[in-house]
Amino acid sequence: TPSARTQMMVSSVAVKIARVPADTSLLFPTNARRLTRFMMEETYGGCRPLSAAWAQRGVLDATADSDFYSRLAYYESMRTEGRPRGSIFQALAAGGSPSG
Repeated sequence: TPSARTQMMVSSVAVKIARVPADTSLLFPTNARRLTRFMMEETYGGCRPLSAAWAQRGVLDATADSDFYSRLAYYESMRTEGRPRGSIFQALAAGGSPSG
């Protein structure tokens, strides 16, 4: 069982777990992009503009956006048909921003 200190730390953090809804626009995938940007920043940090890492990061961002957009659309279409296949969840801080 967790220690009293761990339980106290966890209970004092206001985090909401929510399903990420599918985006309606392929050109502007707001939900997918928001989640992938957060993941990339938390995983890799920032990079210097116009560097090799910056160019590679652009490719990774586009790939992640496309993948998440497609997954969210698939999960939503299956849920609409009454055959749920999965969900992507995110932790949101009190202000609604993604929380790691």
